[in-house]
Amino acid sequence: MRYDNTPPNHFTIPMIVATCAELLWLEKGKYIHGLVSKSGLFAENSAVGSSFVYMYAKCGAMEDASLMFDEIVVRDVVSWTALVIGYVHNDDSEKSLECLCEMHRIGGDGEKVNPRTLEGGFQACGNLGALIAGRCLHGLIVKTGLGCSQVVQSSLLSMYSKCGNVEEARNSFCQVVDKDVFAWTSVMGVCARFGFMNECLNQFWDMQVDDVYPDGIVVSCILLGFGNSMMVREGKAFHGLIVRRNYVLDDTVNNALLSMYCKFGTPSPAGKLFDGVHEWSKESWNTMVFGYCKMGIEGKCLELFREMRDLGIEADSNSLVSVISSCSQLGLINLCRSVHCYIIKNSVNEDVSIANSLIDMYGKGGNLSTAWKMFCRTQRDVVTWNTLISSYIHSGHYAEAITLFDEMISEKLNPNSATLVIVLSACCHLPSLEKGKMATLNVAFSDLKRALYSAC
Repeated sequence: MRYDNTPPNHFTIPMIVATCAELLWLEKGKYIHGLVSKSGLFAENSAVGSSFVYMYAKCGAMEDASLMFDEIVVRDVVSWTALVIGYVHNDDSEKSLECLCEMHRIGGDGEKVNPRTLEGGFQACGNLGALIAGRCLHGLIVKTGLGCSQVVQSSLLSMYSKCGNVEEARNSFCQVVDKDVFAWTSVMGVCARFGFMNECLNQFWDMQVDDVYPDGIVVSCILLGFGNSMMVREGKAFHGLIVRRNYVLDDTVNNALLSMYCKFGTPSPAGKLFDGVHEWSKESWNTMVFGYCKMGIEGKCLELFREMRDLGIEADSNSLVSVISSCSQLGLINLCRSVHCYIIKNSVNEDVSIANSLIDMYGKGGNLSTAWKMFCRTQRDVVTWNTLISSYIHSGHYAEAITLFDEMISEKLNPNSATLVIVLSACCHLPSLEKGKMATLNVAFSDLKRALYSAC
């Protein structure tokens, strides 16, 4: 078409740009963007601009998508929706909700939300756990009459499930007309997460009565629910059921089985299951390393980590925390230093949970200078402070521990109940504690009580 010197129009460009988006051809999309800018097609039709917003968002270039959106003269629901969903898919749900609110505020005839826009909004609310915002959107669909859409019904159900509101999830599920596997998974997932296992199992049978076959995600939800609820007998029985009836046994299900048996504290079934499969995913290896540490089998945890490293399998933060904890429990400080080197080489030392574990290991091992250096280099949360204060108390430096607590308060970081227990244990060894420091403790404890009462 270009060789024939036939100019593209506002019908051609969106189709070509959509193709670039699906193929993730960002550079080619930018080339077409330049061509369109020269030809002046943006002024003719908002569909052209919307297609570029979608393309940039699909390729992960949200800054370019936002700039493109700002260039559109006449914005319609398509351009707004492309931006709202783009932010959700690029892990910026907060920005997505801001765009949706702005769209609703402007509220022109061509800018009213449609089911696809609401789907993006509900996804953003679910990702953020923003239950109040989700309820506001729910009210909007009731007012606009968009609640009859299958997409909206499923998105609403998913939002309430992610936010952990079991009752609203049940109500939303009942309103879904065509219940597909996604709808069943959403309601069963939230029931399993909060321990309503009898209801979850009833739904498992009901979905099959409705001719919806459970996939691996459904089965894994139930297994994880048994694990979280510590229902050992029922969990083992369900494992036998899925084997006998030839339900899906994919990586998701196998990982859920490993996690369930590790939570049960039964290393034998978990070990047999792990040894019985020749090729495990990275997630499975990390689940077992974490599981062995939780079950108090530190030697097996370290052995499995060595195998992972030899096979070139990447350890996640939970595995590394487990390995550090196992080394600390066994008193293998030199090995833990080797693990620390591995962490630095693999650039995972920025993780707060890993840094906290290293501070705890060095501190409990009496190496307070290294623990302090780690503390100064890491991004600190309340657990980080608790860990360092506890390390100083463990080494008998009670006055320094109280000083650290004062510094924590001065940095406007609210202590939790664990902080106060740790600091009060230091006070027991300092009978001559100054009145000012006792007042600081009293104020902090009062603030915590007020927070607890307000939460109730």
